[in-house]
Amino acid sequence: PPVPGNAAMPSHIVGTRNPSAIFSPAWEITLAENPRGRSTIFLGSATNGPYPLAARAAPLSALVAKILKPPKPAANAAAVFKKCRRVFISRNAARRYRDLAGKETRLILSISFNARVKAIPLLAIGLVIGCAAPKTTPKTAPFATALNWVTQSSEYQAVCRQTFANAWEKVEAAASEATGQWAIVMDLDETVLDNSGYQRQLAASGKGHSQEAWDKWVAKSNAGLVPGAKEFIAKVRVLPHSRIIFISNRYTRNLAFTKSNLKKLGIAAANDIHLLRADRSDLKSIRRKEVLTGTSRMKEPGPFKVLAWFGDAAHDMPDDPKLKWGTHKFMLPNPVYGNW
Repeated sequence: PPVPGNAAMPSHIVGTRNPSAIFSPAWEITLAENPRGRSTIFLGSATNGPYPLAARAAPLSALVAKILKPPKPAANAAAVFKKCRRVFISRNAARRYRDLAGKETRLILSISFNARVKAIPLLAIGLVIGCAAPKTTPKTAPFATALNWVTQSSEYQAVCRQTFANAWEKVEAAASEATGQWAIVMDLDETVLDNSGYQRQLAASGKGHSQEAWDKWVAKSNAGLVPGAKEFIAKVRVLPHSRIIFISNRYTRNLAFTKSNLKKLGIAAANDIHLLRADRSDLKSIRRKEVLTGTSRMKEPGPFKVLAWFGDAAHDMPDDPKLKWGTHKFMLPNPVYGNW
């Protein structure tokens, strides 16, 4: 039964909009595709919904057939769907939605109708208009300029090296006064490891980021080095009682590949600590607390005093007003992707 308001709205859709004011009361069927290539059909109205009706592992045509339950024209619709990777009614209908993790969900088909209107003719119109102009996706990746800046500019190199040079001065001074065991905490991707090769792969294929594509990339252990990271890490290792703790949102299933990549780059050490993500609920804030308190995964090594935190996103650092940028927290530039 319908649930008032947006109570039943799935977490990866932040809103929907009825593109037609012709029908009243109007209901809308929305077919959305998220970055992982999965599609969902939603049914909703201006006051109720959207409600997920089907989530897939089946082709788009099968979803349409299941929800709309059309007669024989379904075969034709299925044939058209097989030819079109994405279907748009118009450019205005090609709206983007963002899920709570900041990733995009693209609206690929929207049909509005009421009890007096057949859905199948509208579906046919959407298919014809959408497939008549299949080249709506730009050939240049939306992050191409940012990626070029990271891979080709001397400015990116300078900012990274400047950050690590400043960090070394602060860490060296703090280490000379530190008592007990201490460490620095570093994110991995775009802080130590350069994954611009992965972004180039996405741009060349015309596909968006997905966990499956990312896992395949990580398994290759082919990430490069962020400028200045290797030199900085080497100097920190020489300091008495130093430890390096890597807190990364890579999943723990990729730990062996990650260690292999670090070893290949010459920046691995036997006493490094790797706190990778166990599951989606395993936030970095949880792992940071374990480092400071010596609990859970950090029970054996015990608590550490952290002299410096490194990352390429705000959530890589503790939100503590006592910790100052450029003294305790150091940010590396990443204009290619993020929650912003």
